[in-house]
Amino acid sequence: MRTLFFDVETTIHNKGHPFDPRNFLVSYAYTFDDDIVFRYYTDPDFISQIQDAINSADIICGFNIKFDIHWLRNIGVIIPLNVKIWDCQLAEFIYAGQELPYDSLNEALARYGLPTKLDAIKEYWDAGISTEHIPLPVLQEYNEWDVYTTKLLFNTQQNLLSDGQKTLTWLEGEDLRALQAVEYAGIKFDVAEATKQLEVRASSIGAIVTGK
Repeated sequence: MRTLFFDVETTIHNKGHPFDPRNFLVSYAYTFDDDIVFRYYTDPDFISQIQDAINSADIICGFNIKFDIHWLRNIGVIIPLNVKIWDCQLAEFIYAGQELPYDSLNEALARYGLPTKLDAIKEYWDAGISTEHIPLPVLQEYNEWDVYTTKLLFNTQQNLLSDGQKTLTWLEGEDLRALQAVEYAGIKFDVAEATKQLEVRASSIGAIVTGK
């Protein structure tokens, strides 16, 4: 089974929210084995490189991976249904007896004595410097380190989780796939009809208040 470890970095409006039109995908990094591939948004193969990697994977693994999948979808990259999803954050939630709903990668790494995330890039973000303006070597090191540590965490989880917990994590990965699709598609909202109904209700309330 080929496992693809993957992480994205984005611009910082609204914490990099994938549905904020001011944001865009700045970089990503991934690895199957030891060599880590890094791509920047100006690279000509920025989209094709990751799509080809995903198409050759059996498993895609990340931390809070729904965020990353949303950004893949934003650039037109689709995860095939035969590729399984493992979210290390969900695995920690399950392993902890559902007591860590908002676990961070750093906290998870620290629990097992694994090397934690690099802090240098956070200083740029805290200063309001968006990701695309961070020096490329700094960004690349950070992005690649996230992938490296996610792989360490995944391997640790494979040794810790019971077979039942692993099965549940795989099932949660399928739920996550469906949830991401629902969130991406959104719910159609009829603005004109909503405005009309609001006016009708306002008129009705006004009539009750005035007694007319």
